[in-house]
Amino acid sequence: MRYIASLSVLLLVVLSSPAARCASPRRARVVIGRQEVTLSPRPVVEGDVVYAPVELLKRMGADYAAGESSVSVALAEGSALLDIAWHEGAPMIRVDEAAKALEVDYNWDSSTSTVRLLSKLVAVEFDNGALTAKLTLPVTVSSARLWPKPWRISIDLAGAKVATDAWAYSVSGSDVSRIRLGQFNDDTARIVLDLGRKSGYQVITKGPSREIKVSVGSQTGSGRAPGTAAQPEPAPPVNITAVAVEPADDSKVGVRISASAGPTFKAFMVGRPPRVVVDVQNATLAMPADDIPVEHSLLRGIRTGEQNGALRIVFDLTRYVDFSASADGNDILLSIGLPSGAGGRLSDKTIVIDPGHGGDDPGARAGGVKEKNLNLAIAFKLREALEETGAKVVLVRDGDRYVDLYDRPAVADGNGAQFFISIHCNALVPEAMSGITTYYHPGQPSSRALALSIHNRLIEETGMVDHGARLDTVLYRSGLAVLRSASVPAILVECGFIDCTRDREKLCSDVYRAKLARAIVDGLREYTEGGMAAEAN
Repeated sequence: MRYIASLSVLLLVVLSSPAARCASPRRARVVIGRQEVTLSPRPVVEGDVVYAPVELLKRMGADYAAGESSVSVALAEGSALLDIAWHEGAPMIRVDEAAKALEVDYNWDSSTSTVRLLSKLVAVEFDNGALTAKLTLPVTVSSARLWPKPWRISIDLAGAKVATDAWAYSVSGSDVSRIRLGQFNDDTARIVLDLGRKSGYQVITKGPSREIKVSVGSQTGSGRAPGTAAQPEPAPPVNITAVAVEPADDSKVGVRISASAGPTFKAFMVGRPPRVVVDVQNATLAMPADDIPVEHSLLRGIRTGEQNGALRIVFDLTRYVDFSASADGNDILLSIGLPSGAGGRLSDKTIVIDPGHGGDDPGARAGGVKEKNLNLAIAFKLREALEETGAKVVLVRDGDRYVDLYDRPAVADGNGAQFFISIHCNALVPEAMSGITTYYHPGQPSSRALALSIHNRLIEETGMVDHGARLDTVLYRSGLAVLRSASVPAILVECGFIDCTRDREKLCSDVYRAKLARAIVDGLREYTEGGMAAEAN
């Protein structure tokens, strides 16, 4: 009896120990904007990956169809497939993959086990007396206010982030004289409408929506033809009173350009050599450019001049950078910093090369040549050239097979890569086009710098016609799937026109493929190591 009792006690202790019980899964909170989403069952965490019930897509305003193993999510361009993982008997999806597919800002805080999803403000239009703001998640107007001295309307969108460089431009034929975008705080995008006089407004969109409409002043229903966009008017004269360089640290610097009144401007980056250019309309500079102190490792110097009636301020750079521009009252603010993946040596980097198309998808065809085969041949040359530098290279495909568009950039995530390069050949009928184009997506800030550094090298070393480094949104409103889904700097290179006889002969040539590979390597080295590193090496 004593033995049986002891065994019973031992069994009770073992079964009640933590190791004997099934461990409860770690739970996560999902917050969309400022509102926590209640889901059943609750989202779970595996490592740093958060899984949530498929119902989350409905809360994100997405149209979808769920199958047994995947969910098809409708997008502006086609659809995205999300894999289903079963937890507690319920179909769940990865929240980060859902956010990437829907172009939503994703932030994971492991200390509080909270995922924060924010809408992206991707475009603003002003037409026929009404403002339209376009976003990737439904939001509401959290605050709208008319301000005096000077008269202006501020529109705050809580739960949203500005996804493109903030900027300002003039508007005519309306009570609105200028529109400015900016980030009011970490989770609120602000749109400011500068007015020529005191004017009324009405928030037309009352509930959550991806398109927020606000009518302004007396122009709604005016004599101007419906659909006729407001045309730019001459900018008022301004005086640039100061240009101040404000270093943050060795990898980032701010610049404040102060004006006597609200400036109308545009800012952009060009390459070979890299520089940031700011054009301020109808402006004059109050001091000589030589009097502007420049003390930062990213800046080589500052120059000024005149370009088509605008004051041009040029910031010569020591390397390709990330930059953004915004309006702050009468000031223009620039932020210049090292792009993602820059620093160190190219030999320390991992690059994913994506030969476009493959398998049942031949891509473009002309003269008996299939694009998928050219893409793979160029990718092999590029892999060889990169491996000679000591860099690690991963091919999305190394044979004739098709890989889903959304699986291609995922290879970069799975291999800890710093860069994603997709190789393609262009086509346009009739045969009239020749040359190279490089595309990047606005949602990955550093991709612009990567596109410029590589594209300029491609044109310089191949002598091909230059069609520019361009936003992929010129092709489709939502951009290219392989680029918008990438979480690292990513570009797509159209290496030539397969239906142009001259280009096709080059694309089939080992000599031309080697030039393409060498140019891409040199561009990557400049981006990574800074300056004209390719020439130094």
